[in-house]
Amino acid sequence: MLFPAGMLHAHGFAVLIIDLRDEGSSTVDTGRFAGGVGEARDVLGAWDWLREVQGIPAERIGLFGVSLGAGAVLIAAGEEPRVAAVWEDSGYADLTQVLRHQVRSYMIPSFFADLALAYGRMHGHEIAFPSPGGEVRRFGRRPLAIVHGERDGSVPVEQAYMLIAVDQAAGGRPTIWLVPDVGHTGAMGSYPAEYESRLAAFFSAALGSASA
Repeated sequence: MLFPAGMLHAHGFAVLIIDLRDEGSSTVDTGRFAGGVGEARDVLGAWDWLREVQGIPAERIGLFGVSLGAGAVLIAAGEEPRVAAVWEDSGYADLTQVLRHQVRSYMIPSFFADLALAYGRMHGHEIAFPSPGGEVRRFGRRPLAIVHGERDGSVPVEQAYMLIAVDQAAGGRPTIWLVPDVGHTGAMGSYPAEYESRLAAFFSAALGSASA
């Protein structure tokens, strides 16, 4: 996260970096991830703090997320219509599909992913509901950038195509960058100059120039 944060900061943007629950230096609650649903609440808590404590107008605040964080910011923006713009990198539309893909890569039958999700939900965990793909339907014409490596072995690029289709069906015009020769979250490391250029241009257009 320091890499893209530094890119934005170099272009004059103020950046707030947070640890999601059970990640980094945050308090460990369960030690499990919530598929983006609980994490989205952490994102919105930070968004509330920027508005209410720092006094930053909602139209000047965008969200950025990678992988699980990408799912979290998509859900957060769907739940909060005043989020101005979202850049998601290597995110997912449907967590169940991604987990099925991942367990198959370990030669485990895909139905074990369904059993695990069902078990978690039976025990009161909000896992992957609402889904990032479902929340994108609520974006309308808000700026959305979708970045994905076509060689992503963790979150297949088909998930990006799903997000694109949903946003376009809802009237959106997403900014799309599908990188042909990189894997999961690899675009920023493989093409740092282009990543920085695209990232700064996206948020400048969506939020206004950083100098303002």
